[in-house]
Amino acid sequence: MFYFGLPIDFFAKRLLKCNDFFEYRKKNLAFPYALALLLDYIPFVLRKIHHPLKKNRLIITDRYIYDIIVFLRYYDMYYPSIEKGFTNIVPKPDIVFLIDVPPEIAFDRKKEYTLEHRIKERALYLEYAKKLGFKIIDNTKPLIEVSQNILEEILKIVEL
Repeated sequence: MFYFGLPIDFFAKRLLKCNDFFEYRKKNLAFPYALALLLDYIPFVLRKIHHPLKKNRLIITDRYIYDIIVFLRYYDMYYPSIEKGFTNIVPKPDIVFLIDVPPEIAFDRKKEYTLEHRIKERALYLEYAKKLGFKIIDNTKPLIEVSQNILEEILKIVEL
C-alpha cells in the first residue's frame, strides 16, 4: 500500500520486525497493521478526495478503499470495524468500475503474484462487486470497446 509518503508496509516491517503478512497474523499484529493502513489512507482521502469535492470537482481515482479491503481479506486480516472505519472516512462513489480479466490473463500480464493468488483475489473482487453494485467491465475485449463501455456508464450519471 502506498498512498501518502512512504508505504505503511515499510514502517510496519521495521517497527514490528516482520517480513511478510503471514508473520503479522502469527504475532497477533493483524489488527494494528490493518488500523495503520486506515490511518495511512486518511491524508490521501483528505487531500485527493474531500478537498476537491468541496470545490465541486469531478474526481476519478484508481485503487479506492475496496483495494485495501480486498487486500486485508486476502491475507486474513479483515475486521468489520476497520472496513467501517474506511467507509466512514471516504465518500461513497457515484460509480465504481471493476476492470475484470480472468486470473490466467492477469497472471500472464503481471507475474509478481502466483496464479492461485490471482484466482483468490479475483473471487474477492467479484464478491465485493456484486455486494456493492460495481460495474464490471470485461477487459478481455479490445481497448476501444472497453473505453467506450466505461465512457457510456460515466455519461449516464454525469451532467455535462
